[in-house]
Amino acid sequence: MTCRCCLSANWASPCCDGSMTWASPRTTSRPCDRERRYWIKSWPAKRGQPLALGLIALELARGLEIPMVGVNFPGHFLLKVPGADHLLDPCGGRRLYPNDCRELLQRQYGANMSLKAEHLVNAEPTQILQRLSRNLRQLHLANDDYIAALIDAERVLELGNASAADYLARASLYQRLDCPNAERFDLEHALMLSEDPIQRIRLTERLGHLPPNSVVH
Repeated sequence: MTCRCCLSANWASPCCDGSMTWASPRTTSRPCDRERRYWIKSWPAKRGQPLALGLIALELARGLEIPMVGVNFPGHFLLKVPGADHLLDPCGGRRLYPNDCRELLQRQYGANMSLKAEHLVNAEPTQILQRLSRNLRQLHLANDDYIAALIDAERVLELGNASAADYLARASLYQRLDCPNAERFDLEHALMLSEDPIQRIRLTERLGHLPPNSVVH
């Protein structure tokens, strides 16, 4: 029997029979939440997720010839003007100095999380698109829209430099869509990328519970 992702996905993917299937994605049951992450709809609503608001700010800055860039800060997308001694929170425009960034980081990840230089690195356009896709993937998953989540998960991987977590996220979606061969494909890639010994053991066990590879005709 052909798996659900083979029947429903709307892009080329490593489905169980190795074929490429195209269709239309379903819509989510909570469109108001989803629209907050679609930056084009955040402006009239005057609210939105930090990344969506940050994209609007970057576009406005580009039109005004202000050299603003995005910052891939963990858990909260930020902005900065090169040469400035502070960052900007797109949710309100508050200036964030190093102590403010440290407080923001620890508020989200706990007091043991230390602020590092890598947290303040400029975000390249591809990284921004990946981050937006990950956010959308999680939102669609929360709405039980697995096909839409799968589309975003696929985009993250196609953009390159994917992590073990990205492959695991897509593997979990394939599991929900009864697509064991594609799930195995992603689990094997996650296993190759993982540097966590405990995670590698769990991935090996999960692979052992999957049925043998099979071709669906």
